[in-house]
Amino acid sequence: MLCTIGSLGAVGWWAASLPGLRRRGLVAWMALGLLCTSATFAVWTSGGGLETRQFTLFVVVAVVCLSVHAASRRGLLVASLSLAAAAYTRPEGLLIAACCFGWFVAQRTVAARRLRVDVRELCWLALPFVALVGAQFLFRYGYYGEWLPNTYYAKHVRPWYESGFNYLWAAAIETGLYLLMPLAVLAVRRGWRERGDLRLVLPLACIVPHMAYVFRIGGDYFEYRPLDFYWPLLAVPAAAGIVQLGSGVSVLLRNWLSALPGLPAPGSSACAVVLFVPVLSCAAALQGQLLLQGAALEGEGVRAAAPPSL
Repeated sequence: MLCTIGSLGAVGWWAASLPGLRRRGLVAWMALGLLCTSATFAVWTSGGGLETRQFTLFVVVAVVCLSVHAASRRGLLVASLSLAAAAYTRPEGLLIAACCFGWFVAQRTVAARRLRVDVRELCWLALPFVALVGAQFLFRYGYYGEWLPNTYYAKHVRPWYESGFNYLWAAAIETGLYLLMPLAVLAVRRGWRERGDLRLVLPLACIVPHMAYVFRIGGDYFEYRPLDFYWPLLAVPAAAGIVQLGSGVSVLLRNWLSALPGLPAPGSSACAVVLFVPVLSCAAALQGQLLLQGAALEGEGVRAAAPPSL
């Protein structure tokens, strides 16, 4: 629960501090609304002691630090330590760290318009991670004779693409990924076209390679547990995409209603709120229905198993 509170706080800070974000107050409320109405996000708030939400917290903190505070050494250090903690928590933390490092080099290269990165900045980001994770790997190999943890070898016997496809397809339908991902891409496109900004690319740069990893290993037994960090990372970009759509709809309505005097056109914030309602409903409707059906069936089973009353 503490990791959930920390994740929500990091998302709120991200929306409040991300440079170039329009109507950040509205984006923050929409992002928190998307998270707080997600049944999957709620499931792992108290996930029986599993490491799911802990991993999510470390990944979200790292992404927020790189998006907002990458210009300071403190931000790079916190991001590096968070990525190291994520790698200590789950094996795919190494993949997330590689995505973050690659994004950092690409973002700095695009900003400088030449293939050059400040070595001191890169050291602040990479060296703490390499030292901590390298020490863990050396200890594991020296003690157990294996480079990766036992859970990896137990679960990934061979590639299982069929199961991975079904797992991701079900997740896309039940959790609204089919809406959140295009909205996030829309926000990325706007940031790139208007400011040459790659900050909102970072969540997608972490999620898409991780999807390929999940596709290869065949998913997971529990309810979308490996995907838990997707929802916080997509919340702010998706909310920014909704705000952008609202601005576009407002302009269209203003042009259409200009020929009709006396009819005021709705503002962009009002249009964004109107669009947010169906997005919220469609993203959570199917999963909410499945949970209600499961609760009803469980209740029927309890009543059927109960002894007859006197």
